[in-house]
Amino acid sequence: IVAFLSESSPPCWKSNVRLGPEAPIPGLLGQLRLQRLFVARALSQIRLGQNLEAERTLRASWTLNQSLLDRPELLSQLIGVYVARMEVGLGRRLVVNPETWRQRFAERDYRASVLRALEMESVGVLGVVRGATEFDRASRTDHLDVSRTFLMDLRNYPVSDGPIDAL
Repeated sequence: IVAFLSESSPPCWKSNVRLGPEAPIPGLLGQLRLQRLFVARALSQIRLGQNLEAERTLRASWTLNQSLLDRPELLSQLIGVYVARMEVGLGRRLVVNPETWRQRFAERDYRASVLRALEMESVGVLGVVRGATEFDRASRTDHLDVSRTFLMDLRNYPVSDGPIDAL
C-alpha cells in the first residue's frame, strides 16, 4: 500500500452532491485506521534510522489524505484535518528535506475547506427541508441564520498555535 500510494496520485471517489446527505461516502473509519498505521510505521522507521522509508510512508499518508480533503462532506474534511495534524507532527521528526514538507503543509487552506464543506451541507439540508407552509419557510430561514452566524464566528477562530515556520 505504501509503495503504491507514495508513487501515485490521490485516489478519487465519485460523489454526487445533488444527493445531499444521502450521498455515499468512502469508508472513513477504515481510512482513519490506515492513517494511524502509516504514522506508527513512520515513527518506528524514524526510530530505527530508516529516514528515507519514513518519508516514503509519510508521502503515502499524505496522498491518501488528499483524497479526503478534496471531498465536499464536512466529515471527510474533519478527518482530513485530523490526519494532517498527525502528519505535521510526523514531519517535525523527519530528518529528510523538511522544507518540502513545510511547503506541502502550507499549500492547503484547511479553514476554507471546512467552511466550504459547511456551506455545502447547509445547502444540502435546505434541499431536504421542502415545503411551502409558513412553518417550512421559517425553518429554512432559521437554519440559514444559524448557519451564517456559525460560519462568521468560525472564520475568526484560530486554527493553530503559531506560524508554520515552527515546524
